[in-house]
Amino acid sequence: MWAKPGPQREGDWEQVRLHAYYTERVLSRCSALGELALVAGMHHERADGSGYHRGSRAAEIPLGARVVAAADAYQALTQMRPHRPAMERDEAARQLEDEAAAARLDR
Repeated sequence: MWAKPGPQREGDWEQVRLHAYYTERVLSRCSALGELALVAGMHHERADGSGYHRGSRAAEIPLGARVVAAADAYQALTQMRPHRPAMERDEAARQLEDEAAAARLDR
């Protein structure tokens, strides 16, 4: 789905959103990785509730998941995608600052 050129269709977007759910499910089944399951599964949650797969708000998102969410967002912004070029590091950092100012990512 990530490499598909052009915009995502509704069904495609649902598959993309489910990867966080599947990440948590898979990791929770492994005793060595089980403690990381929730953090990894919440890497697309946003403090304002706009994230996925749960739609959790700030108080429900563990600190580790907040850190991973910011790191994941930065990595995604600096990686080329079929629908857009990669951002320069400074531009991606400004984007993260904007997301924090809008109370979507934790400062």
